[in-house]
Amino acid sequence: MEIIPLIPERDVTIQRARIAQNRDVRTQAKACLLLGRYYKEQGELDKAEELYRRALAKARPLQDRKLEADACSGLGLMYQVKGQMNKAVDYLNAAFEINSERRDEVRLAVNYSNRGFVAHLQGKIAEARDLHTRAQQLHEASGNRAYWAEECGNLGQLALRQNKQEEAEAYFQQGLNVCEELGDLPGISGHYQGLGLVYLQQQRLAEAEDILKKGLEIEERLQRDEGLAHHYSVLGGVYRRMERFDEAAEMYRRTLAIQQKLGNKQFEARTMGGLGQVLREKGDTREALALFQQARKLFDEIGDTKGRAVQAVLLGDAYTDVENVKAAEEAYQQALQLFAKVSDLEAVADVRVSLGRAYASNQAPFDALLQWRQALELYRELQLDDKIEFVEELLKAGSRI
Repeated sequence: MEIIPLIPERDVTIQRARIAQNRDVRTQAKACLLLGRYYKEQGELDKAEELYRRALAKARPLQDRKLEADACSGLGLMYQVKGQMNKAVDYLNAAFEINSERRDEVRLAVNYSNRGFVAHLQGKIAEARDLHTRAQQLHEASGNRAYWAEECGNLGQLALRQNKQEEAEAYFQQGLNVCEELGDLPGISGHYQGLGLVYLQQQRLAEAEDILKKGLEIEERLQRDEGLAHHYSVLGGVYRRMERFDEAAEMYRRTLAIQQKLGNKQFEARTMGGLGQVLREKGDTREALALFQQARKLFDEIGDTKGRAVQAVLLGDAYTDVENVKAAEEAYQQALQLFAKVSDLEAVADVRVSLGRAYASNQAPFDALLQWRQALELYRELQLDDKIEFVEELLKAGSRI
């Protein structure tokens, strides 16, 4: 959620002139902020970073705390796109502290939302939910219905991460109703995407395809690359579930091209993984492996431990397909270490189940049983009844080998 407005291309020359020719430092700083936002949206992140830093350097001697906070917010969101989450958090927190001192509730609401979005990307779901809830409360108090509706979308996405599909659908529908009242086309499209995700999880695939295509029509009319990328990605998941693999791959390739253009490293890496999964299911294991390796490397570069772990699992699965048990074991062991590092115990247990299957396929039943027993202990600790029952069946079958 941006506090800095997005200028049209025709205004870029005007803002450059203000930096170069206007002697008023405050005017220069404001122009730097506007150009920083413009270049961020163009995917020219190094230019955006330089301009935001110049704005910050000009704001501090002026003791203009609002400008300083906006520059910190701009830097935080720019680092989020770059995938440098620790820097993003630092700058967003700095903006929050300034706006708290100033008691600027409009900017505080935006700060809460942005911090919530980064927490979501880091897998900190409870923290993200709290931050987005606070943002929504402030938006409601200020009467900003468009931003209130946007928080419905954020809370819906978090509910989906927790597999609370009915709650997620209710959030998206509430947000959609408000956006339709306001005639907010970007908001309508965003909630179509959210409902598409819900329908995908609920196996309502025809409904998912229909509503996502409606969202795509809006995004094409608005010419919003980011919105197009998100819709293509979800539609790729729908086609994958329908086993329309060629169409799924095309959607992921379109998403990947846009994310590379925008410079969004985390979403680029995620899309590589999604495309790899489609190709693996098509039987193109070699290209899938290459994509999983590229995605893991990119997650490593941006310091996303959980992203690396997910790609390690996908590599393990692909190596198991081609009966390269040694490589699969190495990948799964790396995933175990990484998921343990971020304290994701359910994921640790899931990997142990996969590692056990790899051992079982390699005629190593005792190694398989050991992994499944360890997984069962974790599932019992987490009270995941469906997974407990599943692993108990694996152990029964394994004990007869």
